[in-house]
Amino acid sequence: MQQYNRFSERIFIKQYGLPRSGTNAMKALIEINYPNVRVLTAFLGNKHDSTDWETIVSSSNSKDFEEYDLTKDDVTKIKQLIKAVELPIIIHIKKPIPWFESYFRYQKKKIQWNNPSANLSFDIDWCRKCARLWEEKVLSWLNLANQHPVNCIIVEHMEILVNPENVLNAIVSKFGLNISGNLISSIENVMKRGHYKEHGNDLINPYYKFDPSYH
Repeated sequence: MQQYNRFSERIFIKQYGLPRSGTNAMKALIEINYPNVRVLTAFLGNKHDSTDWETIVSSSNSKDFEEYDLTKDDVTKIKQLIKAVELPIIIHIKKPIPWFESYFRYQKKKIQWNNPSANLSFDIDWCRKCARLWEEKVLSWLNLANQHPVNCIIVEHMEILVNPENVLNAIVSKFGLNISGNLISSIENVMKRGHYKEHGNDLINPYYKFDPSYH
């Protein structure tokens, strides 16, 4: 991977990961520390969807790049990175059982917000559904990482909770960003649900503190 200037050169990193796997927190940390970096969550495919290199290539031809808050020059550079097989990619992995539980809490809260009487059950059917989703998505991302190890990095969710500074330093080193001794490596508040047009500090919910045990 090429070496980047920390603050001047426009840098793009594609992100994939399960819901509830720390994608928004890591996107915020990267963009807060490196204002010239754009972590792509929707352009080149939704960050939560299964993918492969061919899908990334075809998605780069989207004519709706302005909808993703990108310029024509941005897309030209992204296509150049893809053609050279140098597009930086972060893959967030969360172990299956913790993810089943976390995703259940999240979905239950979201459903009951619209329908307080709804009763979502954490049962064998739910676990089977989650297992199918986990396998489909995670295997596609791991295959991508195995095929393109030079420009892909795998991040484990528990490491983000326990050692966010180490994870951030690993990403910085992997993608050739300028290393700094003053990196902001933790966020005290919870993240918003996240919109692809929100970046850096805009992803942080200022009203609620982060509880690692909930995630």
